[in-house]
Amino acid sequence: MKTLVRWAFALLGLLAFTIHLHAAHIIGGYLSYTCHGPYDYNFTMTLFRDCNGSGAPFDSAPGAQLPATVTIYRGNEQTPYEILQLDPPVITDLEFEGDCKWAPICIQKGVYEFQLYLPPTSEPFHITYQRCCLSNTLTNTIDPAGTGLTFTIDLTPEARNVCNNSPVFEGPLFVCSQVNQPALFPHNATDTDGDSLVYEFCAPYMGGGDNQIDPYDSLGVAPNPDLPPPYMPIAFVPPSSSPIPIPGLALDSLSGTISGTPDI
Repeated sequence: MKTLVRWAFALLGLLAFTIHLHAAHIIGGYLSYTCHGPYDYNFTMTLFRDCNGSGAPFDSAPGAQLPATVTIYRGNEQTPYEILQLDPPVITDLEFEGDCKWAPICIQKGVYEFQLYLPPTSEPFHITYQRCCLSNTLTNTIDPAGTGLTFTIDLTPEARNVCNNSPVFEGPLFVCSQVNQPALFPHNATDTDGDSLVYEFCAPYMGGGDNQIDPYDSLGVAPNPDLPPPYMPIAFVPPSSSPIPIPGLALDSLSGTISGTPDI
């Protein structure tokens, strides 16, 4: 792999009948990019929000109180190389079939696009978006309503020199399965450059906090600027962990398929 792409998505244990949502709304998301010429990139940021409650809308969307910003850092520098304010996202209401009918699930997808010119250097560029807070329906993470996420890509000099493209995930983005019922989730990606892909579970990164008085603070709900790396992983509720987010499920490292029978 010429670059590192992290999919920030905490597998869910849904308690949709018993939990009331407040400001918490984020479920997950990912960043991807395509190279359109020497050091010229188009980025796509896809976010998912729990819309079955009073959570905040997507940033920069019509009626949203806060703009969506992406911050770019070069190498180990702590001062932003550039800060972008994103245009409104394209929003889609996701539909669910089969086992999802047992719970009142509402998930929206928001897709942002932006372009960057990242000149040749000997250092990586870090492209980062941070937002609080996670959905309260996440039962396998500690303090989801007070924890935000960091969505980030490290674009290395090697990747830029060969005009690399990132992998793109395919197939269904969510699967519903009740406890002690088999689950199958083909969560694979494709790579237009033909790079070899290997899959593993990893902890999503924390980002921001629940400070709504100063939302742009480093611990605000929408830090501006977004903070530079390193980033701390979110904390899981045992027996869940970053290598095993839901006990009873396993990930095939070659195909990306998640399968098994969740026992909690």
